[in-house]
Amino acid sequence: MNPEECQQKLVAITEKLNPVLNPLGYVFEADGYAVSSGGPFASGFFVNGEKKIGLIYRSSSGLGSVNYECRQSAVSHSDLMRYLGKEDESKLKYDSKKFSSYAGEEGDVLDALIHDIQSFEIDLLTSSSEQFYRALRKINKSHNASEASKVVNGVIIGVVLGGAIGLMFQNMGLGVLLGFMIGWVGGIYVDIQRGKKKPRNQ
Repeated sequence: MNPEECQQKLVAITEKLNPVLNPLGYVFEADGYAVSSGGPFASGFFVNGEKKIGLIYRSSSGLGSVNYECRQSAVSHSDLMRYLGKEDESKLKYDSKKFSSYAGEEGDVLDALIHDIQSFEIDLLTSSSEQFYRALRKINKSHNASEASKVVNGVIIGVVLGGAIGLMFQNMGLGVLLGFMIGWVGGIYVDIQRGKKKPRNQ
């Protein structure tokens, strides 16, 4: 599939989303198509003033991550569902390893996105640009704090394990240093694996 064909696929996607998003004030604007390290792709945004819903279609993986943007803030669909407390009820999922969105119940990916928009996002999408922007900033801050806490918890556990290792080798300093390194790497590893969970399908 070449970039122009990706553009055609993206246009077909937007035609199915138009009846849902146009009444909310969002109109699609193509961002262009090209070839990257991941292959041919096309991207664009449903735009309502400063509020944007970003879409990308890749030849290798279909519909990619759906993102919500305003000014200098952007969040993924998954992060938005988590923030709204609808992560388990959300039908649209994302596989970060395959860079692909998919329907969690093996259904149609666009039907899944439409379900989430109509069930959980109307209030946010129709809010003012300022309210929308503040919500995205809040999601980013809570996400960053959560990720940092994972690494810190990993470091603490690693230091405890390192202390035990230090006692075994009668070198507490070396054990704590080793534990710190184990904890730091472990915390980052857990974060990476979390992003890869529920592969599909994506």
